[in-house]
Amino acid sequence: MIVMNNNLDKMIRAAGLQKKVVAERKGVTPETLSRHIHEKVPMTLRDAEEYAEILGCIPHQISYKSDPVKIVGKIHLTNDANKNIVSVNTFELSSETNKLGYAYLSSFHQAGTGAVTWTTDADFVGPFSNFHQALETIRLAPIEGNYVDKECYQNSSWVKLKEPQVIGGVMKTFTQGVLFPEPGGLYTIAKQVFYDGNSIYRGLELEWATPVLAVILRPDLRDVAFVDGIADF
Repeated sequence: MIVMNNNLDKMIRAAGLQKKVVAERKGVTPETLSRHIHEKVPMTLRDAEEYAEILGCIPHQISYKSDPVKIVGKIHLTNDANKNIVSVNTFELSSETNKLGYAYLSSFHQAGTGAVTWTTDADFVGPFSNFHQALETIRLAPIEGNYVDKECYQNSSWVKLKEPQVIGGVMKTFTQGVLFPEPGGLYTIAKQVFYDGNSIYRGLELEWATPVLAVILRPDLRDVAFVDGIADF
């Protein structure tokens, strides 16, 4: 069993309750509460749910110390009739609301980190088939500020094109690849897989580009928890 850092002590203080009151309402001794706080014994999901009800928050705020990351993109891969890869990309860029949900990460992440999730059809065949249910972390500032982060240069990045382009046989506004600057404020994108006879796209104008910081291929094995869109934490 993985024992994770929890947020119980902070949420108790935020609720303005005495620990002995929380213990009484939970039906445990103050010693048990202390062991939960200091991670001497792991909390179950039921424990987190009961503490959350007492403290007026959601269970994930009990279980995770770090704030959740906003999911700003969802990628779904499918095959067309010719077995070519078709990706359906959804991005939600509003800084005020989030329709795509949030992810709680058990590992450390910097403030301003966002996420892109991946899924595939059940019968999908092709590159990135191992990305089913994967999660990428990215930097939010370039998206919210509409600029190209220089850390994207020669690194895997997500970009928004100023004008939709045919990428991999599909008209796209958002795409991923390794970014290279060109003279005149233009950019080259090198795709990391070979789709339709062209894996290099040159002379592109971009609204923004943000680097991929990390990839988690099996979030279910890394204690990542997903929650629906929530207005305020």
